[in-house]
Amino acid sequence: MAVVRAGAFASSLPTPEPPLDLTAQERTDLLAVDQCRLTLEDGNLVFMVRYSRALTAADELSLFAFGYHAKIPFSEMPKLHVAAGVFEHEAYDQADRLPRESVAIRRETLRTEFRIPLQLLGHPSRVLTTVRTHVSELPIDWTSWRTLELPTK
Repeated sequence: MAVVRAGAFASSLPTPEPPLDLTAQERTDLLAVDQCRLTLEDGNLVFMVRYSRALTAADELSLFAFGYHAKIPFSEMPKLHVAAGVFEHEAYDQADRLPRESVAIRRETLRTEFRIPLQLLGHPSRVLTTVRTHVSELPIDWTSWRTLELPTK
């Protein structure tokens, strides 16, 4: 797991090519994560996820962000899952559904931006995060887990 020490960082995570036994159409149909970028802006973590094709009704993009603070047991820190489709999104802290407006989302054709307030993550000193894509219930692509160390006040 990579640890990044910075107030804001950007990370391009190239996605490996699908196995060679897929047809050109099958490669086109996959919803691959092409790039993830994470910045810290005005008390919000901003995740920009770029993907290989436009989302369809069967697609889901999932973002996981887990707060960590050395003075608080990890089991008590928020563990967010934001599931975004082409039109709607849902946010959860573990099994508890959060109000939709707790996480702001902006969609474009080939990217989605998630804006998560640090307060929602329990004002962490670190955030563990990953992104996954699904077509229907089939997991397609995911990024490795990353750890972001946030600046101290």
